[in-house]
Amino acid sequence: MTYESVQSLSAAAFRRSVGIDRKLFHELVKVLSQAEQQKKKSGRPSLSLENQRCLALSYWREYRTFFHVGLSFDVHESNAQRITCRVE
Repeated sequence: MTYESVQSLSAAAFRRSVGIDRKLFHELVKVLSQAEQQKKKSGRPSLSLENQRCLALSYWREYRTFFHVGLSFDVHESNAQRITCRVE
């Protein structure tokens, strides 16, 4: 459930798949981008901010293991855990 796969869905389908409205999703991504800009040291992100938010939301919504979430987003399970903690 990457952001690219859900962005073309209708508003109702987007809310069903992600768990929040599209407007709130974009507001949360904006807050996340502001936090990233305030960091003094930045690394190379393996996922876009939208995909990081989708990863965290899918973990919280479905309670899958980080291993399975990492497989869905093509990242290692430890990176999935770090991304979820950072987004949280």
